[in-house]
Amino acid sequence: MIAALLGAVALFAFQQNAGGGLEKLPMQDYVEYWAAGQLLARGDNPYDEAGIKALETAAGREEEPILMWNPPWVLPFVVPLGWVEARKGHLFWLGVQLLALLASASLLARAYGIEPDRRLVMVALLFTFVPACVSLITGQISPLMLLGVAGFLVLVQQRRDLLAGMAASLIGIKPHLALLFWIALVVWTLRTRRWGVIAGGVFAGLALTAIAMGFRPGILGEYWQTLHASPPSQYSSPTLGMVLRLLIDKDRFELQFVPVLPGIAWLMWFGWRHRNDWDWGGHLPAVLLGSMLTAAYGAWLFDLTVLFVVVGSVFSVQCSVFRKSGESQVSASPSGSLRERGVGGVGWPFLAYHALLNAIALVQLWVGGEYLYFIWITPVLIGANLLFGDRRTIRNRPDRATDTPSPA
Repeated sequence: MIAALLGAVALFAFQQNAGGGLEKLPMQDYVEYWAAGQLLARGDNPYDEAGIKALETAAGREEEPILMWNPPWVLPFVVPLGWVEARKGHLFWLGVQLLALLASASLLARAYGIEPDRRLVMVALLFTFVPACVSLITGQISPLMLLGVAGFLVLVQQRRDLLAGMAASLIGIKPHLALLFWIALVVWTLRTRRWGVIAGGVFAGLALTAIAMGFRPGILGEYWQTLHASPPSQYSSPTLGMVLRLLIDKDRFELQFVPVLPGIAWLMWFGWRHRNDWDWGGHLPAVLLGSMLTAAYGAWLFDLTVLFVVVGSVFSVQCSVFRKSGESQVSASPSGSLRERGVGGVGWPFLAYHALLNAIALVQLWVGGEYLYFIWITPVLIGANLLFGDRRTIRNRPDRATDTPSPA
């Protein structure tokens, strides 16, 4: 919280010194949430394209208007923006997302048993993870999804199932990006009979939807109508489905849903393989990677913020391996190799992998590359999970529940 406050103050001071104050801070995607919040706060339809365009234009957006395609249960998170002016709301929104990222790093460190003296490295990894930085720059809502992932992991390990389900509802901000997670969660709940997880998620979803309906009773029908009348088919999302469209027929939006089927088939194989040793901490990164890789739509660069759980999982493995095999060598020989020493308990190969991934992404951003060409990031993160992850070290964590069979 202190770091978030200092960051917000520094940003505000920088903007003031630049001479333009908050007028210099580009709003980008944030404006879609602000416009939707404005409409909902006064009882209007937040999915009305004409109303959104008018508000976004008045706020200074010159590009094509952006609709908020998030489902109605997300609207309570943006309705506070309907009570403030766009620029002031932007600073508030930035602070919320920054706090969400910091809280996520702390919760992931707790979920994976990372020692307190190494948690600063986790924060450093997060804020050198380009998708997380882009989500802040663009004013996207993705950090709240990462917070949901991190909260779910901590709470499900503590067997606080009702709260775990409520935390998972944050992942439902963009539910299509975590389709395989939802399938795995339902089947896992049926096998373990930990009904509180599903109950918590359903309760949170219904409560949030009820809040939205309190402002606009017909919001469910209006969302369905907008989704069918104006699907986001004009955007080239970095997904395998979009590649199919480009190869076969760009005008056939339904082709984007084809990779979902092999994704579900993979989940069935993966769940069956780990039916006797399922652990959410160890296997959630792979499930989210598979889900993002086969998502029908989205998986934009800022959406990949959710995949920081992969970096956190690998980091915990690195710490464990370093502690078991490296520290004794370093203490015996201060001049040990760089591979043995690493930084903060992390081996140099993983640090180099992380640095190279994000450096390439930065170069792409600098040259103005389209989001479609960031499709390589998810496969590269799969490579990191395979190369540097070790399920044995995760399964042996003392906080792992012993009665959690797999979704299979």
